[in-house]
Amino acid sequence: MANARSYNVFYPWVQQDDFLTNWANFIEHKNIDWLRDWFWVTLWPKMNKQLFTGTKEMLAIYSNQNSGGTLTDTLVWGASWNIYYLNSTDNIPEFALIVNYSGVWDVNVAITNIELLKGFYYIFYKQNYADSLLWCARISQFDARTGNWMAMVKNYIKSWIWLANSWIPPIIQFDNALYVWSGTGILKVDGNYTPGSATLPWANVFGFPEDVVTWLSLQGTTVVVYTRQGTVYFWDGVDTTYQAVKKFGARVQKVGSKAGTDYVITEDGQFSIWGGLQFFRVTKPKKSNRMNSNVNYDSRLKFNVDADNASQNHTVIPALDDMYMYSSDTVKWIYKYGKLIPWMPDGFHKIITQNHAGTQIDFIYDMFFYEIDSRKLYISYKAGSTYWIDYIDLNTLQTSIDGYFITDVFTWWSNIKKKVIGMQMTTSNTAWNNFVKLYYRVNNWAWELIRTYNEPTNVITQDDIKTINGQNFKHFIDIQFKVEIHNDTGGQDAPQVHDLALIYDITE
Repeated sequence: MANARSYNVFYPWVQQDDFLTNWANFIEHKNIDWLRDWFWVTLWPKMNKQLFTGTKEMLAIYSNQNSGGTLTDTLVWGASWNIYYLNSTDNIPEFALIVNYSGVWDVNVAITNIELLKGFYYIFYKQNYADSLLWCARISQFDARTGNWMAMVKNYIKSWIWLANSWIPPIIQFDNALYVWSGTGILKVDGNYTPGSATLPWANVFGFPEDVVTWLSLQGTTVVVYTRQGTVYFWDGVDTTYQAVKKFGARVQKVGSKAGTDYVITEDGQFSIWGGLQFFRVTKPKKSNRMNSNVNYDSRLKFNVDADNASQNHTVIPALDDMYMYSSDTVKWIYKYGKLIPWMPDGFHKIITQNHAGTQIDFIYDMFFYEIDSRKLYISYKAGSTYWIDYIDLNTLQTSIDGYFITDVFTWWSNIKKKVIGMQMTTSNTAWNNFVKLYYRVNNWAWELIRTYNEPTNVITQDDIKTINGQNFKHFIDIQFKVEIHNDTGGQDAPQVHDLALIYDITE
């Protein structure tokens, strides 16, 4: 008696396990999305070039997102001393931060962070990233917007803070102040300071954490303080001690926040969700040789930053109710995590691995979602020996050129041999240079092409497949499928896959 296995339930998205037999799942995607009208699978929006920044990485992006915000208010900076606007001309910075230290003139510095508070940009910098002393410059937003960089007070605060590592300090804004971590302390600045005064501008220095602080977030009106060893403090931002404390159970590395919920990445690459005093682990990294390539064991669902690049900044951020997360898998990716449709469960898309020119991305330094006048996700990254900022327009229907998805490994008991009776496949928008290809892989051998769907016009094509080039399908112990989608121009009418099903029988 024939059995059927349908692959039409796509919302579970990328799974942690290779072998799942209760229902069909998928273990890898690239540039794939599910249409909101339930029309099944198509390609993800494409990457677009925004800015070329030369041979120095751009480590962070900051924007004043209010009704008057423009790309001229969006500053980009990095390992060099250069500051760009997001709409700058390629490789031409708006300003080079060169300061005078005590007895040393015209020193190029390394910028670590920029924050806007009460109409002023606070530009935190160090002599170099190996230095542990942080300085601060200040310029009004009006002067920066109008190009009057000479108005900057470069030594607004001199050599005032010790950092536990060489990279960017987590900073949050809360109650008209900036909260900055420093070693095992948290410092608060409210902007009321006159350069040269004997009193530093910090209203409070809070030293209750027992270990190095790695991240600060905000849940409601509570400041959540994450430490390297996994202790999490809940603090009101005022008192000299915390109101509650909890052990996370792993060393926290990066945190992204959305609607009072924290999305936590640990040093071993696990992904957890934390709200209030409760957290649960969503995934842990896994290695697999059953993805697109079966030659090596490649990592999957690994979200910690790269060990050889400690300068990665916001690697978990919200955009349009979803979380976008950098992955340090064997091939670098950005995952999207969220609900495709409000009543569906959350799941993972593996969406981005290449830049606007199709070059593999090596590192992603920062992500930033600009939601004024457009819905663009900006990504600062390294590709080869050069550094760029690209964006994805989350409002557009234009897509990437190519994408694919890989199904899980279907066995239904490895001691039972089975044979494929046929496949069912329905596609559309495969005219001219657009196409969809269906492959299968039997018992972890090589991919074999079953069909290429390429029609003279954009019609819906329904296909009952009984043979491959006139030959029967192979018998199998386990089997996988791959679907490739190609949209030649990247236009709005990308190919779509509506239906995929396996019909099989048990032979012995």
